Amino acid sequence: MSLVYRQFKEEDGKGHEIVTQDVEDIYKANRAMRNATPETAKYKGNLVHVMRLPMVTIEQMRNGQCCSSGITYNLMSADPEERKRALVHAQNCHKEAMTIEGNPIAKKVTSWR
Repeated sequence: MSLVYRQFKEEDGKGHEIVTQDVEDIYKANRAMRNATPETAKYKGNLVHVMRLPMVTIEQMRNGQCCSSGITYNLMSADPEERKRALVHAQNCHKEAMTIEGNPIAKKVTSWR
């Protein structure tokens, strides 16, 4: 597991927190899992490991810094719709975090009533 480093910097009377993490090991492990996944029956089982996001990426998503759009995505939110929106964003824009090919996270939840 790679460590997250935090550094506090003050410029022009404003404080800034700089968060860094070496994510190459995480992405290398994700790539190895993706390459080892069989083409058929990749979703077999109730729980499938589909993504591994580094903590620094989760924080960047929450602060709106992961992509140039500036939109925030809170993966740790209490709201299930916000968590789903964050997972779909990570699936679509951060492909290196995926451990299997494809789009396993649906945009809408099917409700059987």
